[in-house]
Amino acid sequence: PPSIDSISITPTSTPIAGNHFTLECNAYGIPEPIISWEFNNHRLSLGHNRYYQVIHASLNDTGLYTCLAENKIGIMKKDIHIDVLLPPSILNNGQMINEITKLNGES
Repeated sequence: PPSIDSISITPTSTPIAGNHFTLECNAYGIPEPIISWEFNNHRLSLGHNRYYQVIHASLNDTGLYTCLAENKIGIMKKDIHIDVLLPPSILNNGQMINEITKLNGES
């Protein structure tokens, strides 16, 4: 069956709302696998595309992304959980209303 080495995210490991992010599924096999993506167990795209891009991230893009690599021998899946964060916002009186409190490596 196909193998999936990893799923990577660029440009950062924690996307910020309003920015883009790209997931890359590093899969291989003989015959070459067809790559597809799921988001929270719902199919996103079909075809041979190891990249999945979110152009304008929002909190709705937080969740479980799954890369599926399939060929005639079998299927392999690998998951990555993505948290989209909100940048701080400042009200007219100077009070902060949104604060990013998650540190790298914390959930």
